[in-house]
Amino acid sequence: IGSVQGFGQAVYTATQPLPQFTVFAGGSYIQPQPEYYKNNQKAYLFGADYNFTFHHFYVDPSIEVRALISPIDEEVGEKTYSGGPKLSHTFRHRYRPYGDLLIGTGTITYSPARYGANTPSDNSIVYTYGGGADVNIWHHIGLKADYQGSRWHTGTNSTFHPRSLNLGVIYSFGFSRNR
Repeated sequence: IGSVQGFGQAVYTATQPLPQFTVFAGGSYIQPQPEYYKNNQKAYLFGADYNFTFHHFYVDPSIEVRALISPIDEEVGEKTYSGGPKLSHTFRHRYRPYGDLLIGTGTITYSPARYGANTPSDNSIVYTYGGGADVNIWHHIGLKADYQGSRWHTGTNSTFHPRSLNLGVIYSFGFSRNR
C-alpha cells in the first residue's frame, strides 16, 4: 500500500482576517450652516459598515451606510441617508481611526410655526466627508466618535452645510485576530 500525498491550505483558516460587519447607533450634535438657522440641533445616528481586511495593505477599505435624523425643533429638521467608501487602519488591535466620503439624499423640513403652514420641505443630494475613530472596548462592543461635514444643494440658490459631532456604540460581527 502506497502513501497518499495531501495538499491543503498554506495558512490556517483561524488566522486569516475575516470580513467584518459592524452596526452602530448613537447621538449627534449638529451645527447648522448658514448662520441664519440659530439653533444647534440634536439628532439620532445609526448605520452599518462592511469592512474588508487585507494583509497586504496599510488601510482597510469599507463600505458604510448611515442615517442622521434630527426632529424638527423651532426652525428646521433634517434627515440624511448616505453611503460610500471608508478607509481605516487598526492600531494595537483596538483603535481604528478612519476617514469617509459619503453621498446620499437629504430632506430639510421647515417648522410650520416659524415659516408658515405652507412652507414645503426641501430635498437635496448630500455630500458628506469626515473622520473619526472606533475603539474596541470589550469583545464585539466598542465606541464610535466622529466629525462629519456635509454639503447640501437645495432648490434655492443657497447651499446648506451642517457639521455634526457624533458619538455612539458599535457592535461588530466577524472579529478576527487582526481586529
